[in-house]
Amino acid sequence: MSRGSRARRGFTLIEALAAAVLLGVGVAAAMGALASITRAEAAARDTDTLRRLAAAKLDEVVGLRDLQGASTEGGFDGAELRDARWRLEIVPAGAENLDRIRVTVERGGREAAAETLVFSPPASGVLGG
Repeated sequence: MSRGSRARRGFTLIEALAAAVLLGVGVAAAMGALASITRAEAAARDTDTLRRLAAAKLDEVVGLRDLQGASTEGGFDGAELRDARWRLEIVPAGAENLDRIRVTVERGGREAAAETLVFSPPASGVLGG
């Protein structure tokens, strides 16, 4: 074997260092993307939890049937929910005996809401003629 052909086999130190640097950059970029995906998934899970809490509280409030006597804000029981707060808004919907009910749940700067319309029947004796 001649000296020239032996020099062409394998990688030089510069090539090996360049490959290591490129590999390092690729791994760092992949780790950054994975961290970003993990944060987005946690935010989506938290938003879903808030929406479910809002819907459950809305069902509870509507089920009471005494909307005017209902509390307008509060917290939740449970260690993982102690920092979550809910707020109730009841506003006329623009039609007689129809109210728009909205429950908003807030935790850690995020919030989600659930709302519905509720018909309150008129007092007995109003209908009929």
